[in-house]
Amino acid sequence: MRAYSSGFSPSLKRLLGLTLFSALCLSISTVVPLAPLMLFGSLIVVPGTFLDTSAKSKIYYSTLLLFMYLVISSLASGLSITEYAKYKFIRYDGNIFYSYAPLLLLPFLEGNDFKPLGAIRGFILAYPILIIVLMDILHLPLFTSHNALGGMTMIVFVLNVAFLKNPRMGLALILNSVVLLRSDSRGSMIGALCAVAIYFFEKKQWRKTKAVFILGSIATAIAVFAVGYIVWVGMDKPIRLSMEEIGDLAKVSQVSALNAIIRRGVTISHRIFFIWPVAVDDFLRSPLLGIGFSRFDDLPYHFSQTLGLVSFNTTSAIRHTDLHAHCSYLHFLAETGILGLSLVFFLFKAIFQRASDMIREARLAVSAMTWAVLYASLTEHRLTTPAQMFPYMAILVLIISSRHSYQNSSTLPKELHA
Repeated sequence: MRAYSSGFSPSLKRLLGLTLFSALCLSISTVVPLAPLMLFGSLIVVPGTFLDTSAKSKIYYSTLLLFMYLVISSLASGLSITEYAKYKFIRYDGNIFYSYAPLLLLPFLEGNDFKPLGAIRGFILAYPILIIVLMDILHLPLFTSHNALGGMTMIVFVLNVAFLKNPRMGLALILNSVVLLRSDSRGSMIGALCAVAIYFFEKKQWRKTKAVFILGSIATAIAVFAVGYIVWVGMDKPIRLSMEEIGDLAKVSQVSALNAIIRRGVTISHRIFFIWPVAVDDFLRSPLLGIGFSRFDDLPYHFSQTLGLVSFNTTSAIRHTDLHAHCSYLHFLAETGILGLSLVFFLFKAIFQRASDMIREARLAVSAMTWAVLYASLTEHRLTTPAQMFPYMAILVLIISSRHSYQNSSTLPKELHA
C-alpha cells in the first residue's frame, strides 16, 4: 500500500473512517439530538487528511470548499460563530453540514474491499417492510414530516428501479411504490419520476432526449419563477414566508376531503407568488454572494451594502427555523449567490465524473439517485435536508469508495490505487 506520512496505517484510517461513518448514520434521528456531536467528530479528522500523501478526490475538496464558503458567508453577514454550536442551527439552517458530512470521510474509506451493491439490494428489500412494521403497526415516529418520509423513500425507490434486473426487486418495487405514495410528498414523487425518466434515457443511450428533457425542465422552472416574481412585484412585494401569514385560505369548504385538496393547491400558489419571489428578490439584490448563508428566514431584513456590489442581511434577529425558499436553487442563490450555487454544482459535477468510471450497475445507481435529489429540489429545499441527503450521501460514499464499483485497474480512480 501507499506510504502515509501521517503515521496512520491504511487499516487504522479505514477503521477510524468506518467508526465515524457508523456514528453519523446512527445519529440521523432527531429524537435524540446527537447530530452536532457526530458532525464535530467528522470535522476534527479533516486536518489529519492533509498530513498524508495519498490522493484526494475532487468530491472531497469540493465539499471542503463549499463548507468553508458557507461559513465565511454567514460570518460576513454578522452571524456569530457560536450559532454553529446550537442544535437548532444544525437541524435547520446548517443541516447541509450534517447531510454532507459523509463526504469528509472519503479519504479514510477510499479503496476498501466492501461490496456495496449487494448490501444496497438487501436494504432495498428490507426498507418497505421496516417502514410498514415500525410506522403502521408499531406506530413509531420515525419521520417528523411526510416530506422526510418521501425524501428517504425516493432514494430507495430510484435505487430499486436501477437494480430491477434482479428478480427479487419486482416485489420490492411494488412495496416501495406504496410507501412513496403513502408519504404524499409531491416533491419526492416528482424527483422519482424525473430520475426514472433520465435513467431510462441513459440506459437506452438517448443522449439528445436526455438533454432536451433536462433543458426543458430548467426552462419551465425559470418561466414559473419569472411569472411569480412579476406578480409579486405587482402586489408591492409582500413578505409572507409562512402559510399563516397569507391567511387561512384553505377553509373554503365543509367537505374535509375537498378541503385537503384545496389546501395543497394553496401551498403551490404560496410558493409561486409569495416564497419564490422573495428568494429571487434577495438574489437580484446581491447576485454574486447572496444575502448571507442561513439569513433567508432572519426577519425583518436589514441590508447593508459593501462597495455597492454585495448586500448582506445583517439583522440581529437570528432565527433557526424551517422557513426556506421551497426550492434549493433559489435558496442557494438568495443566501449565497451565484458563487455559492456554482460550488454546489461543482460538487455534483465531481460526483457525476466519478460515476462515469464505474461499472454499469453502480454508475446507473449513482446517476438515478443524483438526478432524483436534483429534481426533488426544484419544488422543495431538498439539497440540504438530512432525511433525503444523508441517506443519499451515505450510500454514495459506500459505492464510490469501494474497489468493486470499478471495472478494472484502468478505470480505478487514482485515489483508490494501492
